[in-house]
Amino acid sequence: MLLLFSAISYGAQTAYVKTARAVIYSDKELSSPIGYVRMGRKLRVGDVKRQQGSVLPVIISGRIAYIEIKNLALPESKSLEEKGHISHIEEEERPWEEIWLSDSHLRVDVAFVAPGSEWDQLTASIGNSSGLMVTIPVMWELRPLDWRWNFDIGMSVNTLSSGQDISMLALGGEFWAQYLLIKSKKFSLDLRGGYLLSLGGVKIRYSWTGETNNGSYWGYVLGAQARFFKGSRWELNLGFDWRRMIMQDLNNLTLPNGSVYALRHMGGISLFIGTNLTL
Repeated sequence: MLLLFSAISYGAQTAYVKTARAVIYSDKELSSPIGYVRMGRKLRVGDVKRQQGSVLPVIISGRIAYIEIKNLALPESKSLEEKGHISHIEEEERPWEEIWLSDSHLRVDVAFVAPGSEWDQLTASIGNSSGLMVTIPVMWELRPLDWRWNFDIGMSVNTLSSGQDISMLALGGEFWAQYLLIKSKKFSLDLRGGYLLSLGGVKIRYSWTGETNNGSYWGYVLGAQARFFKGSRWELNLGFDWRRMIMQDLNNLTLPNGSVYALRHMGGISLFIGTNLTL
């Protein structure tokens, strides 16, 4: 590997990506994609062609990978049109920050969450069943090239109805960080964790008085997910989390018998399914 790296460094040349989206592979057989680069990206590539002259080694974050020559504009090109294209790309090359932010996805999940023992006790005291909380996060996902970390930021809608007597609606913000643990051509396994926050977005309504209690929460989420159809426009997410919400300003829920109940914690095991759309 060191010899190969030295050879590439010695015979390296500058190239520019000339197609809208060029896939980077971990092997010269092009069987294991590891990411992609967009038009205008400046790369250092080797000058020894592989696979019958269709592939060149490329240095990405200090590692050796491979890219198809058809996606590159090379300085050695004899074509006047190609040389003009190289000059055009060089003038329009985008900064790394712009490329980093442009690799984004829209993520929408549906999660079914155990509401927790305190909500179970509350609903049991009024003769209702507990039910499951339905959480729908809508997130903007960033995937920096060559990183094992992904980042999501957005908001979620949480709904919970226990019989006809009591229900909850909560809106909140969410931030996740996800670490790529296992990957293949069309599949990956991620570990993830995140922070939850709602400022006054919780409403609990009960039928016996028609009143609404307002509150807020903060919390966290920890879990794992599997992604299928990686690299396609639509990806499938499946996974589970431990989702915990620490409730605020909900210490005075009035029960039908006149007593007061304090709701301090909600959440538990969460199972979710969702999709990612490439933007």
